[in-house]
Amino acid sequence: MVQIKLLDVTVGYNSSTVLEGITLSVERGEFVALLGPNGSGKTTLLRVLSKVLPPRHGTVFLESTDLRRISTKALARKMAVVSQTAAVGFDFTVEEIVLMGRAPHQSRFGIDTAHDREIATRAMARTRTLHLARRSVASLSDGEFQRVMLAKALAQQPEILLLDEPTSHLDMNFQIEMLELIRTLNRQEGITVIAVLHDLNLASSYCERIILLKDRKIYAAGTPEEVLTEAIISEVYEAEVLVRPHPITGRPHIIPVPGPPPMPETAAGKVVHVVCGGGSGVSVLRALVRAGYRVTAGALNYGDSDHSAAQALGIPLAEEAPFCPISDEAHENHRKLALASDVVVLCDVPFGVGNLRNLEVVQEAQNAGKPVVLLQRRSIQERDFTGGCAAKIYSEIAANGAFVVASVQDLLKELRRRL
Repeated sequence: MVQIKLLDVTVGYNSSTVLEGITLSVERGEFVALLGPNGSGKTTLLRVLSKVLPPRHGTVFLESTDLRRISTKALARKMAVVSQTAAVGFDFTVEEIVLMGRAPHQSRFGIDTAHDREIATRAMARTRTLHLARRSVASLSDGEFQRVMLAKALAQQPEILLLDEPTSHLDMNFQIEMLELIRTLNRQEGITVIAVLHDLNLASSYCERIILLKDRKIYAAGTPEEVLTEAIISEVYEAEVLVRPHPITGRPHIIPVPGPPPMPETAAGKVVHVVCGGGSGVSVLRALVRAGYRVTAGALNYGDSDHSAAQALGIPLAEEAPFCPISDEAHENHRKLALASDVVVLCDVPFGVGNLRNLEVVQEAQNAGKPVVLLQRRSIQERDFTGGCAAKIYSEIAANGAFVVASVQDLLKELRRRL
């Protein structure tokens, strides 16, 4: 059953339009997240839903009734708001603040009954603020104050809960505890929840549906799986991310990918090919991308940590199936990448029969005139599991003019010198 509906709503402040042509419906009992960059209109949308800010155009309905026809007190019996910027003008105690949530249910004289106090006590207990009941709100931390405001909202016994960044100012354990409580209220008591959140992973973990705002419009709406994709997040937030299923919940989990700084002139357009594997290249790949180089890699097996790092960084690479020796196809793809580069970097990767062909590619590239830099933290004898074949090729590469470095920092210095 549709509980809240917006039809073609446009709203703004003074001459500025913040949201335009917004149409959406929220079903009774849903847990919905409002996401979007700063300034996208998330808080403004909550203000429209709570009747604080009237639309310039369009209509907001609460259970098929135009919101403009519902009195403030009647609306407060159905809807509670936890604002990010709530302010208390006087030195009230926590209990007095929470009891204010009972006002919509009281007579015009506003006398607190035993029933009111019982509900307020229960709200404080649920938000772990009961021990603060006699404290002045002026003495609370930001996190404590946030939980008190939620207790006040719960004391209203609302059917709808509007939350503006309910986890701001909270430590990680209280963020989880707060959202667990809100989800419990949503599931067990059927309270409809609409929450503005900045943390995409929290929204993914706790919300059934996500509404993503951008440029005054709804950019995307749907389940976390439908909305929180790499392409959509990149477009809306202008940030590169990797999205993978959370290992426990299976929900989308967003991993930010550090972006490179402005490209140095010496690195512009230069291609560095990295031969790595087994985790030997993770820090190298990241450092090269951050330094502004165009990077390629190979040949790497799916599931290898270097393969995952290359994918996350958007690095072209030659790929092979998991736990398989390098095939002719992967070898040929690897050769093309290495021979198209300006310099080849060989990390201190262990060599076995399955990846020996990678070493052969390095030697071929060197014979074709490509400079080779050997990142050597351990001797080749410690990493040779081919009965001496890898050590022989490696020694020939070193003797043929390859430059040896012992750290990523030294590697970057050598590349600046050579390129």
